[in-house]
Amino acid sequence: DKIILGWNALLITALCKCFAALQEENYLQLGLKNINFLEKKFKDENGNWNHTWKNHIAKYPAFLDDYAYLIQAYIHLQEATGNEKYLLQAKHLTEKVMAEFADETNTYFYFTSNTQEDIIVRKKEIYDGATPSGNAVMARNLFYLSIIFDNSHWQEQAINMVQSLGQAIEKYPTSFGVWALLLQSITKGFNEIAIIGSNANAVATEVLKEFIPNKILQSSFALNNSFSLLAGKTDAENKTLIYLCKNYSCKKPVETTGELMQLL
Repeated sequence: DKIILGWNALLITALCKCFAALQEENYLQLGLKNINFLEKKFKDENGNWNHTWKNHIAKYPAFLDDYAYLIQAYIHLQEATGNEKYLLQAKHLTEKVMAEFADETNTYFYFTSNTQEDIIVRKKEIYDGATPSGNAVMARNLFYLSIIFDNSHWQEQAINMVQSLGQAIEKYPTSFGVWALLLQSITKGFNEIAIIGSNANAVATEVLKEFIPNKILQSSFALNNSFSLLAGKTDAENKTLIYLCKNYSCKKPVETTGELMQLL
C-alpha cells in the first residue's frame, strides 16, 4: 500500500516504450496520468520531491535513484509527446541533482541529498542490480540532455563517469548493464533525430516504432525553435521533415521513416 517515486518513474519509461513499439495510445495515456499523479502528490511547495506516498501523505526526501528515474521518464515522455515542457522539467531536476547530490570530485553522485541531515554516511552506488544504478541512469541523462541543451559540461561529466569505471564495464558487464549501453552509444555515436513540421508528432511516433537504441529524438511543429537540436531546421512546402544529425551536423532531410532508416 506504499507508492514509491522511483519505481513509478521506471514504469512511465516502460509505458512510453510500449507505446512506441506497439502504437497503442492507452500506454501513453497511462504514463501521462502517472506523471500527473507524481507531480501532484510527491512534490512539495519548494520543488523538492519525496520518496514515498501512503495514506495521502508524502514523506522522506527523494533519493538519487528517484530523481534519475524521474528525469529519464521526462525524457521519454518528451519523445512520445513532443511536449518541450518535459525537457525543461528534466533540465531543472538535473540541475538540482548536480547541486545536491554531486560528490567532491564532481564525478559521481551520492545516494542522498546534501540537504538530508539524518544520514551518518553518504553512500555512492554504481552497480546495476535489480534496478538500474542511479549513477548509470544519471550519466545517460546527462549525455542526452547535453545534446538537447548544448551543455558541454554535462557531456564531459557523463563521459568522465564512464571512464572512471576503467575496465570494470567490460570485465563485469552483467553488473554494469546500463553503463555498458551508454558506453556503446558514446563509442558508436548518438543519432540526433530532429523532426520539424505541422505533422511532427505523428512522424515522431512512426520513428519511435523503429528500434534505434542510440538515438536522441526531438520533434516540434514550430519553426525557429530555440532548442539547439531544432535551431535552423525548417519544413518544406508544409511537409514535415526528418533531420539525421551527429554533433549538430545534419544530412539532407527526408520525409519518411523508411528513408530515415536507410540513412541509419
